[in-house]
Amino acid sequence: MKETLQQLIELQRTDDGVVALTARIEELDAQLNGARAALDEAIAGVEVAHHAKQEAQATTHRFEMDLQQAEAEINKLEVQLNKASSNKEYQGLMLGIAAIKASNDKLEEQILLSMDATDEKERDEEAAKAGQRDAEAGLRAAEGNVEEERQGLMQELADMRTGRDELAARVDPTKLKLYDRIRGGNRKSGSAVVAVYGEYCQGCQMAVRPQDMVLLTQCTEIVLCRTCHRIQVLDT
Repeated sequence: MKETLQQLIELQRTDDGVVALTARIEELDAQLNGARAALDEAIAGVEVAHHAKQEAQATTHRFEMDLQQAEAEINKLEVQLNKASSNKEYQGLMLGIAAIKASNDKLEEQILLSMDATDEKERDEEAAKAGQRDAEAGLRAAEGNVEEERQGLMQELADMRTGRDELAARVDPTKLKLYDRIRGGNRKSGSAVVAVYGEYCQGCQMAVRPQDMVLLTQCTEIVLCRTCHRIQVLDT
């Protein structure tokens, strides 16, 4: 039984190693995924900024077209002004020209404001593009830093799993099934084998009964903690 317990201890040590390696690989994958997500977000930001710039440019263009049409209307009225046949017609044309010019003053102010807004949107787009370049550099750096380590860890994990299978094959099937059941039931700690030190279970810190201490000392059978139900081994 002592040999079986030692095998289970080694098996748990290996399983803990598999868990640790898997967690580290997941951390590396999370780093890459985070860098990719950051790049996706930066690309989306560039698209939003570009669309905003285009809208600002389109607004400025509409105002400029309105101004051109108004100037053309003024020219048309001025031609008619030279051909006015009465003072009343002349005055009416002058009032029309004045109204359009007043409207044009407002249009020119809108054009200037729109051009300022367009400049701001262009700066926003350039900033977004710079952010995308930074995100691309961040992804390249993450890929460079992660990939080599990840490959090494994957090989180490494969070797450890192979060793685990070989070790498990040497364990009594009944004891292995018990070990796997207990470990699977303790998902938080993942431990199936715990030491008893100073007559206390190190898995749950509860006192071990005297009769169980005798069994642990004799090492003739598997002893389960009466509280946490893990396999106990005497810590000597």
